[in-house]
Amino acid sequence: MLYIASNMRDADRREAEGVLEDPSPALIAREACKPHSLVRMFARERPIAVIGVTQTDKSTWVAWGFGTAEFPKIAKSATRYVKSALLPTLRTLGMLRAEAQSLVDNVDAHAWMRLTGAEFDEDLKAFGLNGEDFVQYRWR
Repeated sequence: MLYIASNMRDADRREAEGVLEDPSPALIAREACKPHSLVRMFARERPIAVIGVTQTDKSTWVAWGFGTAEFPKIAKSATRYVKSALLPTLRTLGMLRAEAQSLVDNVDAHAWMRLTGAEFDEDLKAFGLNGEDFVQYRWR
């Protein structure tokens, strides 16, 4: 995960900077391994992306992910994983809602979340640590 965090796409880096007081690659990699999380890494010749969810209460999970510029190489397999494995697993565990926050201008991330079945939930004005606007998507 450290390799991915050290080589993130610019949009992913800006999102991390908007929500983490210390967006260093080491901290990002450590945060991805929190207890009560399900995490999956995707790779080809080298690590490309990591996608995960962290449980926040009995029925709610926060989804997150970050990747390198090579994300398009694994996008189809990541989409299949979310739809056919991750979401069914979360529902079995009692999920009523999963949500993800994304910078308002990260349209590629928004499109990908919609491909996985997410729906737009709400605008999050000044959600970021420096007043950045985010949006929230949800899965049910």
